[in-house]
Amino acid sequence: MSQSNPDQPLIEQLIQQHGGSDNADLVEDIIETALRLADDKADRLDVKVINSALKELRYASKIFAPFRGQRKVTVFGSARTKPESPEYQQAVAFGKAIVEHGFMVITGAGRDHGRCPTRRGPRQELRPEHPPALRAGAEH
Repeated sequence: MSQSNPDQPLIEQLIQQHGGSDNADLVEDIIETALRLADDKADRLDVKVINSALKELRYASKIFAPFRGQRKVTVFGSARTKPESPEYQQAVAFGKAIVEHGFMVITGAGRDHGRCPTRRGPRQELRPEHPPALRAGAEH
């Protein structure tokens, strides 16, 4: 952050009001970047996308914190693939194999998570101590 930023004391005060942070310098940068969006008169849709992305990243960081040391793989696909199709069966097999190799499988599966073939393969690997959002593919 630049030394000549007139918002610096206000940003520092705001961070202190929220209990401070070991990452105060980075939080300051995030706040300053958000304020620059206002200065830039950024398009509303662009700001909405940036806001959603930041919220999603924060949520993911919180949910996956207990698994920081575990390797993960993210899979994108369609929950509309029929269970009898070769693609579906291949996705189930891939899900099982990747879990056997020590990876956590992450999908975009939401309400219809039970139909996601890659997630169906390793489903038995999700344990009760996992956060509900991981166990049930909950929306946030």
